[in-house]
Amino acid sequence: MIVLPQPPPTGLFFEKIEEVDLSILAQSFTLGKKQAVTALVVSKDRSNCLDILQIDLNGISPSYWSPSVHYLLRTGLYQEHSIFILDETAECSTSSLAELLRTRMIKPFALVSAREIRKEGLENSINVIIRQMEKEHGIDEVVDDYISSSKSQNEIAGRRVDRTSDTALVSNHQTETEFKDLLKSRLSQFLSSTPEKILEQAIKEIRKKK
Repeated sequence: MIVLPQPPPTGLFFEKIEEVDLSILAQSFTLGKKQAVTALVVSKDRSNCLDILQIDLNGISPSYWSPSVHYLLRTGLYQEHSIFILDETAECSTSSLAELLRTRMIKPFALVSAREIRKEGLENSINVIIRQMEKEHGIDEVVDDYISSSKSQNEIAGRRVDRTSDTALVSNHQTETEFKDLLKSRLSQFLSSTPEKILEQAIKEIRKKK
């Protein structure tokens, strides 16, 4: 399962989601450099998970090992990975580890049991999860860049709103976290569209600007 980190408290974000050009964000996603995604296996005995650790994807071994969840958290090893694989000896369920990591991670991450990926086929399962996480991280980065750029432009243009004096305007806007979640969802749907749908959306965006 893919888990989103617990977002920090954010203020209001004065931007309309309808004004975002998804075709431009999609282009940024496509041209952006993909971040390396690695997996970490939690197992008491390293020999129990050698089949996972020895997987070779295009000459790269994407999997690493931790002897326990306690070690994973105490050393901060979790910060270096985006996929966590738990075997039967981990003494922690995927849902419990998800709650422990949500408050610590700053990027989306995936949790899966070793039994599950072995059942589906190791190499294919790991490869699919890595592709999913590359997409999640790519979308996250594009949306973060858009929000940072928008905030800077608004401040330069003097569009910051006095929250205490303009209650009516404030009530019509969402928090930055709400805006980010909605934009990520829309961009993900856009990227999953057929090429014809993407072209149709791009044409609509161009016509709006005329």
